[in-house]
Amino acid sequence: MPQPPSQHSHHRGLLGGVTNTAIVVGGLVSIGVVWWMGRRNPSVLLIAMFTGWVLAPYVGLLIASRRGRPGRMVPPGTVFAIAMVSTMVYVDVLVRPPASTPAFRFLVTPLVSWVAIAAVLLWWRSSSRVDPRL
Repeated sequence: MPQPPSQHSHHRGLLGGVTNTAIVVGGLVSIGVVWWMGRRNPSVLLIAMFTGWVLAPYVGLLIASRRGRPGRMVPPGTVFAIAMVSTMVYVDVLVRPPASTPAFRFLVTPLVSWVAIAAVLLWWRSSSRVDPRL
C-alpha cells in the first residue's frame, strides 16, 4: 500500500522544482549572453558551436536532477549550486567585460561544470546504495 508523502518529501519536491527552474533559466541566460557577446561575429557556425557547448552542462544538470528514485536522488542543492555558479560566470562576462576576449570563459566554464557534475554523480553513486543501472 503506498504511503502518503511526508513533509520531507514535499520540501524535496519543491526544492527539485526550484532547481529545475533555475537550471532552465540559467541555461537561457547563458545562451543569451553567448548570443549577445557573439552578435558581431559573422560565423553562424561558431556561434552555434558555442551555444551547444555552453548549453550542454545545463542539459546534463537537468538529467542529473531527475535521476534516481524518491529518497535516492542527486542532491538538488548541489545541482542548483553548479547551475548558479556557471550562470554567474557568464553574467559576469556581460556585466564586466574582460580586457581581452571572453572566449576563454565560454570554453572553460562548461568544462569545469562537467567535471563538477561528474564529481557529484560519482560521489552520489558511491555514497548511496543505488542500483548502478539508474
